[in-house]
Amino acid sequence: MADTLPPKEAQLYRKLSKCYDTKQYKQALRHANAILASADCLDHPETLAMKALVYNSLEKRKEALETAKASLRKGIMKSLCWHVYGIIYRCDGNFEQAIKCYRQACVKDPPRLTADVFFPCCQKNQIILRDLASLQIQMRDLDGYRESRRKILMERADLAQNWSGLAVAHHLNQDYDLAIEVIGKWLDLQKESKTPLHDTELSETLFYLVQLHADKGDPETALKLLHEHDQEIWDRRGFHEMRAQLNLALGAQGQTEASEKAATIYGHLIDDNPEDRRYFDGLFEAKHLTEPAKRMAVLDEVHNRYPKATLPELLVLREATGDDFKSRVDTVLRSCLRKGMPPLFNMLRHLYVDSTKVATIQTLVEGYVASLEKDRAFAAGEGIESPAVLVWTKAYLAQHLDHLGQYDRALSTVREALAHTPTALEVYFVEARILKHMGRLNEAADQLELARSLDTADRYINARCVKYQVRAGQLEKADQNVVMYAKENGDPMDYLLTLQIVWFNVVGAKAYWEKRDIPRALGKVHMVADDFNTIISDQFDFHTYCLRKSTLRAYVRFLEGEDNLHGHPNYIEAAILGAQIYLYLKQKPYKKGGDEDDDPALIGMSEADKKKYLSKKRKAAKKAEAAAAVAATDNKAAAGKGGAKKEEEDLSSRRHYDKKGEEHALTSEPLEAALKLLKPALELMPKTHVDLYITAFEVYRQLNKLLPMCRMLAAAAQIDAEHPDVHVCRVQLLQILAGGIDGQDELVQKVLPEVQKSLFGSVSDAHALNETRKAKAAAEPKEALAYNLGRVALGEASVDDAYAAVVAVVAKAESFPLKDAQALASRVRREAPSQLQACQAACLRLWPAADAFKPRTSTEASA
Repeated sequence: MADTLPPKEAQLYRKLSKCYDTKQYKQALRHANAILASADCLDHPETLAMKALVYNSLEKRKEALETAKASLRKGIMKSLCWHVYGIIYRCDGNFEQAIKCYRQACVKDPPRLTADVFFPCCQKNQIILRDLASLQIQMRDLDGYRESRRKILMERADLAQNWSGLAVAHHLNQDYDLAIEVIGKWLDLQKESKTPLHDTELSETLFYLVQLHADKGDPETALKLLHEHDQEIWDRRGFHEMRAQLNLALGAQGQTEASEKAATIYGHLIDDNPEDRRYFDGLFEAKHLTEPAKRMAVLDEVHNRYPKATLPELLVLREATGDDFKSRVDTVLRSCLRKGMPPLFNMLRHLYVDSTKVATIQTLVEGYVASLEKDRAFAAGEGIESPAVLVWTKAYLAQHLDHLGQYDRALSTVREALAHTPTALEVYFVEARILKHMGRLNEAADQLELARSLDTADRYINARCVKYQVRAGQLEKADQNVVMYAKENGDPMDYLLTLQIVWFNVVGAKAYWEKRDIPRALGKVHMVADDFNTIISDQFDFHTYCLRKSTLRAYVRFLEGEDNLHGHPNYIEAAILGAQIYLYLKQKPYKKGGDEDDDPALIGMSEADKKKYLSKKRKAAKKAEAAAAVAATDNKAAAGKGGAKKEEEDLSSRRHYDKKGEEHALTSEPLEAALKLLKPALELMPKTHVDLYITAFEVYRQLNKLLPMCRMLAAAAQIDAEHPDVHVCRVQLLQILAGGIDGQDELVQKVLPEVQKSLFGSVSDAHALNETRKAKAAAEPKEALAYNLGRVALGEASVDDAYAAVVAVVAKAESFPLKDAQALASRVRREAPSQLQACQAACLRLWPAADAFKPRTSTEASA
C-alpha cells in the first residue's frame, strides 16, 4: 500500500486527528470508519492505529488492543503503529511490554508525510523518546533512562527540561560529576540565551546543583555555590537549612569555625520555628553539647524567649532529674491540664522509659485529683480551678495507669471523669483504649459508638469508631458508619474505593480472616495491594511534570519515597495476612461457597447452638442471594441507559473485589500468589515486622528453596532472635540441611555450607538445637511455644499434643501479655481446634474480661 492517502481520505484523516485532539471521540471514530470503508484504504495502518487510540480513550480496552494489533500487522515498519501499541499497553499498566513497543517505534523510520496529515507523534522521535524515558524511570531502568535522556537532549538542546532530565538520570545512577557537568553547562548557556529561565526555575536549578555537590560528599564546594547564588535562591528556609547542614558536615571534618557557623544558623532557625526538633538536634551537635546540664541551659534560654513554645519545655524534661524534674513537670502538667489538652499523655510518653520519672508523675497527678476533689485546686491554699480541670486530670491519670497495666483502676478513673462530664468526647477515646487493652473489644466499640452519636459531624470520631467496630467483629455496623460521609449517588461502599482507605481494608481483612470468610479477607488484602499499585502507577505523570517545572530536588525525594512505598506498615501487614491465608489454602483448599464445618464460630458450641447458628447462616445466605438477584434485575433494566458503562464501572466496585476474592481463594497456585504479595516488601528488607520473614520462610520452605529460606531466617533473627517462630524456622532449616542437599543446584550446594556456618555456628543437630529451649519451656508460655512447635517440626510430637503442652504452661503462668494470648488463641483455633476450649479457659484466667477467650453462643456468632 502507498504511504500517501487519496485527497478525500487525507482530508478525513486531518479531521480524525483534529477530533481526537479535541476529545470528540465518537466523531473521530466515524471519520476513521469512513477512511477504512474506502476501497483504497481498507487496511490503512495509520488509520487503524488512530482508531485504536480512539477506542482506548473511550475505555474500550479490548477493541483498542485488537485494532492496534491489526494496524501493526499491516504496518510493522510504521513508527506510529508501534507507538500506539505501546500507549495501549501503558494504559493497561503493562509497562514492560510498552517499553518494548516504544523501543521499536524509535528504531523505525517515521513516516515521510506532511506534518498536518498524520498523528503528530509520527513527525519525530522526540515525543516517543520522551514517553519511553518516562516508562523507563517508572520501571527504574536507570541505564535505559539515562540513554533515552541523552538522545532527547541531542535532538532538542534548547529545552531546559531536557538538560534537567539528563542531570537527574546521572544523579539517579550516582554519577554526580556528570550530573554537575550537565547542570553547569546548561547554566552557562542560559547566560547567553535570549529567553532566560524564570526566576523560580533558576532558583530550583541552582539549589539542585548545590544538592548534587552535597550528595557527592563535597560540602565545601556546595557551601561555596550556596553563598555565590545567595540572592538567586528563593527558598530561604531551605537555603538556611542547607547552610546549617553543610557547615555541620564541615565541622564534623574538623573545621571548628564551620561548627560555630552551624550553631549560629540553627539558632536563627529556632527563632523562626522553635517547634522543630531537627533544629535543636543540629544545634546540640554543632555545639558538641553532650552533657544534660548544658543542653538544659540552651533549652531554658529558648523557652524564656518563646514561653508559648511547647517543644523546648518538653525536651528539657528528658534531661532534668530529681527535684528539678518534679518542679518542671509539675509546671507543664498544670498548664496543660488547665488548657484541657487531650494529647498531653502522648506529649509526655517519651518520659515513661524512666521508672523514677513515672513514679514522680503518678505522685503529682494523684495529688492533683485528691486536691481538686476536695478543694477544687491543684494544692491546698491555691486558686480555684475550673471544673473541667478535674475531668482532664482524671483522664490523664487513667492513661497513665493504663500504660502501667493497671487496667481496672484506669477504667474506674476514666469512668469517674465521664460521670462528671458525659459530653467530653476525647475522654471516650481514653475509655475505649483502656477497654481494648483489657480485651473488651465490644465494649470499646460501643463506647466509641456512643461518642460518635454525640457529634455525628466529626469524621475523626467516626473513623475511630469504625476501626474499633471492625476489630470487635461488628462488621455490619462498621460498614454503615464508614459510608456516612460518602457521596449520595451510587453504592457508597464503592465510593470508599476511590478514597483508598487502606487501614479500613487491613483491619477488615483481619476481621474476615478470623471469621474464616476467606474470599472477603482476600478481597480486602488485594484492595490494599491494588491501592499501593495505583499509587505507584500514579507517579507516571510526574516524570515529565517535575522536569518541566524544574522541581528537581522534590522530584528526586519523590522517587526515593515511591521506591520505599511497599515498606509501609499497612502494606506489610496486608501482605503477611494474605500470605498466611494462601498458606492455609495450600493445606486446606477453599470450596466454592465455603465449608460450613470450617466456620471457626462453631468451635466450642454445643450441638443445639451449632444447629441454630447454621440455620441462621443459611437463611442469611438465601436473603443475600435474593437481594443479589434483585440487583441483577435492576442492572439489566438499566442496560438500555448506559448498561455497558455500568458494567465497566463495576470493575472498580466492591462487588468486583468480592468476586475476585473468591477467584483468589480458588487459585491452584497459592504459594506463588503468596510470594507475589510478599516480594514488594521483601525487596526493601525492612528492619521491622519479623512476621514478614517468618511467613516468607514458610512459603519458601514449601517451595523447597533453600537459599531464600536462609536469607529470610537471617533477616528474622536480626529483628528478634528469641521469637518462638524464628526458633522453629531454625529447627526446620537445620533438619533439612542435615538431611542432605544432593538435590539442589551445584551453586547452592557450594555456598550452603558457609551459610549454614553463619546461621548455626558449630550446631549441626536440630534436636540439640531445640533442646536449648526446653529448660524454660516448663514455666514461660513463649518458650513452651518455641520448644513444642520445634518438636512438631522434628516429628517428635503431634500438633494437638504440642498445643496441649503450651496451654498447660499458660494455665499455670502468672502473666501472659494479652496480645500474645490473643495470637495463641487464634493459632490454636486455626491449627488445633480440639485444644481451643482449654486454651480459652487458660487465657481467660489471666484476662477474665477479654472477648477473645469467651465461648461464643449461636446468637453472638451470627451477630
